[in-house]
Amino acid sequence: MAAGTWRRTDHLNGIRRWQERGTGAANDESIASNSIVGVHALPDRRVVYASAEPAWGWLESTPSGYANHSFGSALADFRNARDTFRLSRDGGAVAFPLHRNGGSGGVVGFDVVQLQWTSPQAQWKPSSAGKAPMVVADWFESTMPTMNQRRIVLNEAELSMTVAVAPNNAGFALGTSQHVRYYNANGKELWRVAAPGTTWQVNISENGRWVVAAFSDGTLHWYAAQDGSEQLILYAHPDGRRWVLWSPSGYFAAGPGSEDLMGWHLNRGKDLAADFFPASRFRGNFYRPDVIAKVIEMGDIQQAVRLADADADRKPRTEVAGVALPPVVEILAPLGEVSTSKADVTLRLVIRSPNDAPVLSVRVRVNGLLQPETRLAGSPDTSGAFGREITVKVPADDSEIQVFAENRNGVSTPAVVPVKWSGARPRDTTPGNSARNDLSLAPKLYLLAVGMSKYRNASYNLDFAAKDAADFSEAMALQKGSLYRDVEVKVLTDGKATKDDVLDGLEWLKREVTSRDVGILFLAGHGLNDNAGNYFFLPYDGNPEQLLRTGVAQNDIKLALNSIAGKALFFIDSCHSGNALGTAKTRGVVDVNAVVNELASAENGVIVFAASTGRQFSREAPEWGNGAFTKAVVEGLTGKADFRKTGIVTHKALDFYVAERVKELTNGQQSPVSITPSGISDFPIALVKR
Repeated sequence: MAAGTWRRTDHLNGIRRWQERGTGAANDESIASNSIVGVHALPDRRVVYASAEPAWGWLESTPSGYANHSFGSALADFRNARDTFRLSRDGGAVAFPLHRNGGSGGVVGFDVVQLQWTSPQAQWKPSSAGKAPMVVADWFESTMPTMNQRRIVLNEAELSMTVAVAPNNAGFALGTSQHVRYYNANGKELWRVAAPGTTWQVNISENGRWVVAAFSDGTLHWYAAQDGSEQLILYAHPDGRRWVLWSPSGYFAAGPGSEDLMGWHLNRGKDLAADFFPASRFRGNFYRPDVIAKVIEMGDIQQAVRLADADADRKPRTEVAGVALPPVVEILAPLGEVSTSKADVTLRLVIRSPNDAPVLSVRVRVNGLLQPETRLAGSPDTSGAFGREITVKVPADDSEIQVFAENRNGVSTPAVVPVKWSGARPRDTTPGNSARNDLSLAPKLYLLAVGMSKYRNASYNLDFAAKDAADFSEAMALQKGSLYRDVEVKVLTDGKATKDDVLDGLEWLKREVTSRDVGILFLAGHGLNDNAGNYFFLPYDGNPEQLLRTGVAQNDIKLALNSIAGKALFFIDSCHSGNALGTAKTRGVVDVNAVVNELASAENGVIVFAASTGRQFSREAPEWGNGAFTKAVVEGLTGKADFRKTGIVTHKALDFYVAERVKELTNGQQSPVSITPSGISDFPIALVKR
């Protein structure tokens, strides 16, 4: 076999196979959209390959040839996108193709001011190589580009890849294999910055303020045209849902389930492996969508911070990531997957924590379920590390153990141990089989549903939030004697949903749910963020001017849900505006992403269904008789999400149905999302009665 940069007529790089040890006929296989950089034959006749997307996979022999099992890149491919890489006039929104290397996909838009996906607009401009009196030529894959027939000098082996001339001919940007360069109208280089990868595209906003570049590492960067200072970086995941946007100083905004796409790499010296801390570990200090949204307007991250702090009446923060580190948990033994037939697995681990922030506790989750908390005794050694053993009970099935440590700075990322069960398995209790006939094996469901249509202040009123809570509760109550051996429901609506009532309901939910059970919280009504970005649900007696005293805080919700011993689900459909919009009223929060990401973090273990994302509004309308989100959820639970007609609706199937149905109902103007913490497998949440 041989492979490399050779491309077939289908524009994919191929592998050629010669039979009879190279003396026979050749057969070709299309494999990748970039150079194939490694091929290795395995003893079982499979062939493993790697390509420069980066991607990898293997070829498996079949009667009809070879089957390709590929694991593609998670990077958007910005090559050959010159006509579709377009900018809004102020540089605050960008259009680009969203697909993995060599794949197919449409052109999407992202608005870095509104912090959300958007539809590309016709008036957004692609880049231009200019016209008289300024023309840049020979700029594609060239070592000798020119401006008005004068050569532009590059480094040795540096290739020019893309160019953009400013709309007023004040200058031009050149993207190369090594740099982004900016020149004035006379061809003098004003600045250059090192590129994180090949610069596939570059564009200049019509107002001349921003240079935006797209790189082979899948990121887009915003540079101030004046001095080349880097201000924003966007990573848009090819799944079209996740995104994270950050400044070089560390402030960031992120879509639901997206915080861990970016983080801090901290070295520990030449003899020790570095630590990586996902952005979620620093959410409290650096999650600042209010700052990120102001960068385009202010032109500088420091000015954006000052303005955002002034708007929110907050004191400036001076912390950096290295000052307030959470612990780090390392599993010393066993290494890799554990195979066991015993109910207990013993882990030997070490926990490192800064000297000024000792470890306070250790918690363990198995398949996402919280185990009894383990407290650390004693003191760390001189290196600030704890060494200890923990024995964890595991089910008679394949499972995943997650170990977390906490100090005053936060919670560690989980140390993960997969467990392969090798012992006898209990009889099948999968819903739809024996559990239908033996309800003693089935879990119990506890549901707290809060819906606010009528407030003490009538100006906050909505139409269908209370009905949403009642309809959702009715749909889940139908599961009594089916999926669940019993269903206990507390419905709090309107005047019966004061702050005290809701807090009592949260305490009830936390207290009653055992490790065998399922706990669900459903909130429909108004939600608000305070000046610090904290989320509050507005109860009947809530006052937006006194959120701390009258609102149900994000922390109250988190403490209740992450303490649930069984499976925990959170359905949230809340808003900050009751203004009419067409025939629908709006529900949404200033920024719901923060509460969604926090609750769905692995250490909290909550499956979250959110009616909308970020700054979107969620909608309700008379023709639906509900909010769009609840209508879709109830439809899904009562059978529409049973795609395989097995009589079972799982939470992932419900997620898929709700996402598509709400987009259909709202003509794409509302995008619900569901986030499942790592370690939790798909499981049934409803059975369909036929």
